[in-house]
Amino acid sequence: SVFSWPSKGETNEYSADESSSEVSQYALAEFLLSHVDKLEGKKINIIAHSMGCRLLMYALQHMARDRPGGMSSINQIIFAAADIDQEMMEKMADCVVQNYGRTTSYVCPGDSALAMSGWLHSFPRVGFVPPIFVADEIDTVNVEKTDLLGFGHGYVSESRSILSDIFQLVVHSLPPECRFSVREISLGKTKYWGLKE
Repeated sequence: SVFSWPSKGETNEYSADESSSEVSQYALAEFLLSHVDKLEGKKINIIAHSMGCRLLMYALQHMARDRPGGMSSINQIIFAAADIDQEMMEKMADCVVQNYGRTTSYVCPGDSALAMSGWLHSFPRVGFVPPIFVADEIDTVNVEKTDLLGFGHGYVSESRSILSDIFQLVVHSLPPECRFSVREISLGKTKYWGLKE
């Protein structure tokens, strides 16, 4: 199933999209809960992109508060190029990672759209590097690409390696150390994952 919120999809309509995403969080929470009610023991996987990740994060917060049992019906959550304030994600992470399989965040230093969003908000975005966002219970996968098209914001759907990694994640529920598409990267006490091209 697909949930589509009313984004205008234009660079000069960014502020309007932010308002639309805030309002849509309630509809998304209801949409997810309606699916959870029909699962009969099955699990769902959720993939969100860009500002939709912000919308998803708020919707999950509503679910965790209003129907915490429903969170256990979620298998995987994937944040692709998340246009979310890093500090906000850090404060809300406990809420959105509880009671289900894994949470994965794909990030990229070549994502010009998120670079601009970070400049506009004066705060770094979860999906943009540097600085890299890492948190307990969230697997951060850094995508080092040099052949990005346009603003480099749609890289998740343009890369066979990423799609292969998502397949292993969703179909087999494999942790990053068991997926052949990624390698471990350590910077002091910080550990994250890098996509193998």
